[in-house]
Amino acid sequence: MFKRDKRGRRRVVRMVYEIVTFQALREALRCKEIWVVGADSFRDPEEDLPADFAARRATNYAELRKPLDPAVFSAELKAEMRAELEALDTALPTLDWVEIKDRKFPSPRGRSCRFGVQAADRRRRRAPRPDKRLTIGSTGGAGT
Repeated sequence: MFKRDKRGRRRVVRMVYEIVTFQALREALRCKEIWVVGADSFRDPEEDLPADFAARRATNYAELRKPLDPAVFSAELKAEMRAELEALDTALPTLDWVEIKDRKFPSPRGRSCRFGVQAADRRRRRAPRPDKRLTIGSTGGAGT
């Protein structure tokens, strides 16, 4: 992002700086860390909820079939994820079109936003077809 001028002083390369700034803004908008007043897609996250949400909290949660207690919600979600990961672990040895390899370097994907969603990873991807080989890489970090 820096370049030396004719006098040898360190200067910011404006075009690169602008691109990086716009990329950071895009990621923050997608994660709703910032919002645009009056916009529909990028509005304030508080406007996503109905105005009477707090007053009707129990009714809203019942309609969503979700528990009011966050500990119960987290426990159910963890149990579901654990069951699905165990099913994947059981199925992987039988999938000859999947190959798991270690990677030498971490993925250069975008940084995680505040909610843990990879902003750069939101592009639609085609599901792997059985006639194609799928390679799943790991960075070799903790938990792999």
